[in-house]
Amino acid sequence: TYTVYWTSTNVTSGGGTSLCTINVPVLQTTGNCNITIPATTKGTYYMHVESLLDNSDPAYTLSFTLQPKITSISSSSGYVGDTVTVSGTGFAQETVTVKFGSYTFGTYAVGTNGNLSLSTAVPDMPYGSKNISVEGALSGTITYLALTFTVNPKISLSANSGVYNTTITVSGTGFDASSTITITWDGADTTTTTLSNTLGSFSTNYTPSNSAGAHTIAAHDAASHTASGLTYVVINPSITISISTGKVGDSITVDGTAFKPSSTITITWDGANTSTTTTSSSTGTFSKSFTIPETVYGTHTIGAHDADNNSAPTKSFSI
Repeated sequence: TYTVYWTSTNVTSGGGTSLCTINVPVLQTTGNCNITIPATTKGTYYMHVESLLDNSDPAYTLSFTLQPKITSISSSSGYVGDTVTVSGTGFAQETVTVKFGSYTFGTYAVGTNGNLSLSTAVPDMPYGSKNISVEGALSGTITYLALTFTVNPKISLSANSGVYNTTITVSGTGFDASSTITITWDGADTTTTTLSNTLGSFSTNYTPSNSAGAHTIAAHDAASHTASGLTYVVINPSITISISTGKVGDSITVDGTAFKPSSTITITWDGANTSTTTTSSSTGTFSKSFTIPETVYGTHTIGAHDADNNSAPTKSFSI
């Protein structure tokens, strides 16, 4: 019976890290075993065999050069800001730099086991597939062409809903560098454009169309790399009235929200404009007293609209 040992120096006895045991049958002179290279740093190592009956009886000595290797990446594609893990073995004990293409992903201090396991958020970088490499003064530059990471475009909105004429900020990452970015509304290009920076990111103001309900905002660069659309809801104008029954000459309060900001608001009675007007606030709200006009007995409607004729659903008032 023989033991295979792993050492950092070229010796033929004295043990070391045990890798496996070889049992040689009686009357035979050969045997074998499977070994797993220990986790350790880059360098030259040695394997020798010692007999359990006579430790001074080495059968063979073999040198082995351990080289760094990038073994895996947790995801092959994603977005700026995603957490990704790059793993490897056999690196020198030093701080190495992991790169996606020419862009630095992060740094990692390799320990005595030579293992690399860097988990961090993908920093700003442009659209496209990037080769994974690791650089170190002692480890050298290691690139594994079979492992790549593709950066895809993505956008975010400063708000996902708003009233008429609300300006929001659209931000994006993972687009082509220094490319014209076009904001889209429900799949159609708008006149809002901007330029991405050298890392493929942008941020621009955009005023959604005045069309109540849910809509989709997206963005694309000059090469038509398009981010998935996000839902934005334009809030309908609405009103409330302080009472719903009364008599001619009563004064009630009409309150409104989601109208055009800083716009003339006209109160309506049974669909017709009245002389009662006010001005909405900078956020599209208003509150106005209204005197019930001379009219016949029964149920009537009170409404309101702004200068662009954005109207709220009417409220019923009974005389």
